[in-house]
Amino acid sequence: MNSFFIKAIDALTLIMDMKSGDVLWLACGKKKQTVYDFIDWIGIDWMKNVKAVACDMNSDFEEAFKKRCGWLDIVYDHFHLIKNFNDKVVSKGP
Repeated sequence: MNSFFIKAIDALTLIMDMKSGDVLWLACGKKKQTVYDFIDWIGIDWMKNVKAVACDMNSDFEEAFKKRCGWLDIVYDHFHLIKNFNDKVVSKGP
């Protein structure tokens, strides 16, 4: 899962299947309700086949997936881990 910003629109959330690359969900917003809407649309039976979710470090995403699908492992994507490290550690300097 990844989120991105477009100037004229608020935040957009993109949910995709990491194996096939298929886009499963595209919605405005970056809050828990965005995840709840996706799960309601795709169905809990479909979600039972999902083992893990990769996302940025938005705590709303993690909390929403854990609340509705407690069995999921949450994995933070590489890009956002490195960006966060660079922003908080490397960029600060001595």
